[in-house]
Amino acid sequence: MSSDITYKSQSLWISNQRLRSLVSFALEVGDETANGPEETGLVERLRHEDESGLLFPGCSFDLEQRFPSVRAKRFWVSVFYEIAQRIFLRRLGNHEIDTWQASAICDAQSVGRMLTQAIRESERVVQRQEDEQ
Repeated sequence: MSSDITYKSQSLWISNQRLRSLVSFALEVGDETANGPEETGLVERLRHEDESGLLFPGCSFDLEQRFPSVRAKRFWVSVFYEIAQRIFLRRLGNHEIDTWQASAICDAQSVGRMLTQAIRESERVVQRQEDEQ
């Protein structure tokens, strides 16, 4: 069975274990990089979803649903890019076995790109609304 990470029509199909690893890495990096109560709350919300079983094997991880605000997306995009960087630098994960690294970096980067696109689209909507006023 596999899980998917989605944003609108984009999908990234990954193994259940990879989703588990990405969420675990996101919580670790998010804890370390959160600035202030708002970002700490974003990490705690994801942790609560993880611990309460909402992120079960085979679940769909809809980025728009999980990170609805632009601020949340901005925080998590930086987290996922940082995950990729730390894996590359061998500062995150088990590096005694290195066969997983390249694909994990690619998956974290892909999630970051999807979130970047979501931010850009949200900013375009706001800009259009301001232009209409």
